[in-house]
Amino acid sequence: MGSSVCQNKKSVDDVTDYITEDGLNHSSAKIQKPNTTLIAMVGATIGKVGYLNFEAATNQNVASLRPLNESLLYAPYLYYACTTLYERFLELGKNGFAMASLGFIRGLTLTIPPLDEQVKVTGILDQFERLCSDISEGLPAEIEARTKQYEYYRDKLMAFKEL
Repeated sequence: MGSSVCQNKKSVDDVTDYITEDGLNHSSAKIQKPNTTLIAMVGATIGKVGYLNFEAATNQNVASLRPLNESLLYAPYLYYACTTLYERFLELGKNGFAMASLGFIRGLTLTIPPLDEQVKVTGILDQFERLCSDISEGLPAEIEARTKQYEYYRDKLMAFKEL
């Protein structure tokens, strides 16, 4: 997989490139484990992230991050934390072609709250992502919210005091 799979979506779904065993053995591609956060390191997708739910090979245009200690860092939280770094990556491309090095990525810092907070934050953000990306869930929820908002303001506007 190349950097085009990094679209700031929680799950990587669109695998368009495949590599043979021979190709894997004779290239810089690396096999990544499930629950790996991917960060695009070059071009138009620089700084965008993806979350790998399955084992896959990635090329040199993608940085792969996994928690060293899962009792301290929740892998899905790492994905969301990395989405906050996008602006830092954009600064690299101000003067032309954008390209990040592994040294640049290693130098980035993230705020890591206690594990139970990470799990809670991840659950909330997962729910928001589902609502925003799944039209069958998101659209009805949005319509319901706007209907309630309309009814609230209608009732406020129509509440006249008797003379």
